[in-house]
Amino acid sequence: MAIKISQTGRLNNQVQAEKQTLTKVKNKRNDLETEKQDLKDPNYVAKLIRYKFYYSKSNEKIYNVHERNDDN
Repeated sequence: MAIKISQTGRLNNQVQAEKQTLTKVKNKRNDLETEKQDLKDPNYVAKLIRYKFYYSKSNEKIYNVHERNDDN
């Protein structure tokens, strides 16, 4: 009887761990779906490329502004 209780407890723990994993996977999937939809928007893609790769439109200037870190 004690073995069955131990096995049940172990299985319950495993089920809880798998539920947490499933929740993480579902959240990741939702994030990827959102990103997929965003990438269908040409304006979003243009902004993303300009931001990540420092591309510019013609006659546009890009300035790098470094953030100041105040540790005080």
